[in-house]
Amino acid sequence: MALLDPLEDIQFAQTYLFSLDPKLNMMIDWFSSEYLRIREARSIPPILEDGRKIELMDLYLTVRKKGGNE
Repeated sequence: MALLDPLEDIQFAQTYLFSLDPKLNMMIDWFSSEYLRIREARSIPPILEDGRKIELMDLYLTVRKKGGNE
């Protein structure tokens, strides 16, 4: 939760994007393996078939700017 709270401030998250991005990826990897018990190998960040990475922090910030899950 200590990582997610600062992400509520979009300006803060954009300012510190490059330092927060690897931490978000590590948190998602931990959450998937420890909390969800997903044991198969997964690439974090996910990689598309053409080799491009899905930058999860960018995706998160875009969804937040557009109104979140609303």
